[in-house]
Amino acid sequence: MITLAGQFADAGRAAGFRVERYGESEGCPLFALTRRTPGPRPRLYLSTGIPWRRARAASCPAPADRRGFFDRRAHWFLCPLINPAGLARGTRENADGLDLNRDYKDRRSAEIRAHIAWLERQPPFDFTMCCTRIGRPRAFTCTSSIPTTAPPSRRR
Repeated sequence: MITLAGQFADAGRAAGFRVERYGESEGCPLFALTRRTPGPRPRLYLSTGIPWRRARAASCPAPADRRGFFDRRAHWFLCPLINPAGLARGTRENADGLDLNRDYKDRRSAEIRAHIAWLERQPPFDFTMCCTRIGRPRAFTCTSSIPTTAPPSRRR
């Protein structure tokens, strides 16, 4: 997983993202990729970090950016790998057997405590999308949200 983390970081840097390490899990760095554009822009957060499929997670950010997905119309905040041990085993549990999807309330795992601390240092996001595996082979879900304080035209 350290190799995959390095690939994410290298791809992020090559695409103009800042790499910010915010923790570690089983010797693998946990980091966020951010790219801010001058001027007022929407702040978009994407996470594929609690694994669903290695091939899906590995698609972010390099190939998507080659297609121009992460353009300059927004400030981008990406967390591509929150649970490296789970990704290696194809499960949502970390090396200690904790389901990280369920740990945001209790904050027992180092991975989730570090991720929450990073999130708390960020500005409010205008749009959030978190993708995760839902337990069945080749099945995943994406949860998205737009703050209710957004103007009605942006809540669609």
